[in-house]
Amino acid sequence: MPVIVKRWYQLISLCISSILLAACGQAQLPSGLVYCSEGNPESFNPQLVTSGTTIDATSHQIYSQLVNYSQAKTDIIPGLATQWSISEDGLSYQFTLREHVSFHKTNRFTPSRDFNADDVLFSFNRIIDPLHPYHLISRTGYPFFQSIGFDNLIESIEKVNDYQVIFHLTRKDASFLANLATDFAVILSAEYGYQLLAQGTPEDIDYYAVGTGAISA
Repeated sequence: MPVIVKRWYQLISLCISSILLAACGQAQLPSGLVYCSEGNPESFNPQLVTSGTTIDATSHQIYSQLVNYSQAKTDIIPGLATQWSISEDGLSYQFTLREHVSFHKTNRFTPSRDFNADDVLFSFNRIIDPLHPYHLISRTGYPFFQSIGFDNLIESIEKVNDYQVIFHLTRKDASFLANLATDFAVILSAEYGYQLLAQGTPEDIDYYAVGTGAISA
């Protein structure tokens, strides 16, 4: 390529690059939080999916679990539950819940109370109880919980008081706590759920998410 022509190509390329950079400098980013994800989430409720994309975009950012894995993934540590005990026969797990934990306030929902036992019952009874008003809202089912037979494992979930719940199991299960620490076992707001139900839009709970955010020990 002749030297003069080559220099013209270089000059044109430089001009185009300058124009593009100037345009980028003038671009306006949207206000608020900008989160870059590797793909579109299928839902904003991790209970309903197994997709890593959905989990990465929702579980840790929006919700909390009763218990968590330690950073080394070797131990179960407190989350929304501060402590727990297991009955001698291994069939009952009693959790003491963390107090003064707020749910998110959005333009669709303003919570009137903090997280409590009602939210635990709502979140898990939705999964295991076919008569729960939210059980059939999900078109995908609850794939993780169905894969581990969660509905057959849980005999009942008992509210002792606002900050104590007991999971009664049908059999011993050494993986029970570990399953509660997974990204799928998130806690939803019962108050938000029943508000949407009264409005006739229960499916919004899975798309316009309300959680308690990340809770650390």
